[in-house]
Amino acid sequence: MGVADAITKEYMRGSKVFADAFNYFIYGGEQVVDPEFLHELDTTEIGIPCRIWIMMRHE
Repeated sequence: MGVADAITKEYMRGSKVFADAFNYFIYGGEQVVDPEFLHELDTTEIGIPCRIWIMMRHE
């Protein structure tokens, strides 16, 4: 399991791949997530509640 997880994480690090996957699975293919605006974060520091993120996105 660890090897597959590491390979998947490395593959998903690409902004275009990540945006395409989320747009397909979460938004039914609608281009909502733009890879131009994505940047890598340390997963141990992610703690923004979804509601705040949505509010920030619409400002």
